[in-house]
Amino acid sequence: PARWAWDKAFREREAGGRAGQAALMVLGALARRNELRAAPRLAHVVANSQAVADRVRDWWGLPASVVNPPVRVARFAPDPSVEREDFFLFAGRLVPYKRPDLAIRAAQQAGVRLVILGDGRYRQQLEALASPETTFLGAASDDVLQDMYRRCRALLMPGVEDFGIVPVEAMACGAPVLAVGEGGALDTVVPGISGAHVPAGSDTAVTAGFARAMRDFDPAAYHAETIRKHAATFSPEAFRTRIADIVSHNSR
Repeated sequence: PARWAWDKAFREREAGGRAGQAALMVLGALARRNELRAAPRLAHVVANSQAVADRVRDWWGLPASVVNPPVRVARFAPDPSVEREDFFLFAGRLVPYKRPDLAIRAAQQAGVRLVILGDGRYRQQLEALASPETTFLGAASDDVLQDMYRRCRALLMPGVEDFGIVPVEAMACGAPVLAVGEGGALDTVVPGISGAHVPAGSDTAVTAGFARAMRDFDPAAYHAETIRKHAATFSPEAFRTRIADIVSHNSR
């Protein structure tokens, strides 16, 4: 299901003003109508996370199998010669629904360093919001991204993702992930193993939760190889096996 069409709060953050919200409201009604017309013709639905499977059930009235998407875990790996440094990382497009603003506010509250890797239409507002503890590096290559995954204390995921490829890439490099406890993070981040969940709630509560998680973060509680092993469960090979099983089962 198109999340922007069904989720009013999502539309309000992305629309950029009343005119945009009004336009998305009309387009959303059309999209929902078209989806509901098409959904009964589906033989089987495969969702990329349990959260999306729940939406398929709630919005389309259909069951769905969950197959997490393939992540290039072989492209990203730890490097024991690279030491972790004293900063947290946000990586991804700078758009409202990914909530980089919450990461910035949390770093301010916690008094910790934050590096933001990525670019997008939200960058100017974020730079105006940020204090000296936050550094913007802009868009970067995979090599730079891997280097930052290897050097950060942890990756921050304050937005609700359908699945979230970036957190799994970071885990493939041995980095723990601090994620809001909603959406795809419930599939990928295992508390105490590959990171921690910050309780969902209001913006104020989530910001405070991330600030507390960063302030109290103990790197000794996590082990790079254990995190890497968990990330490997989202490999392309694992994806192909799961998809093949579903196709085989439903073609009998």
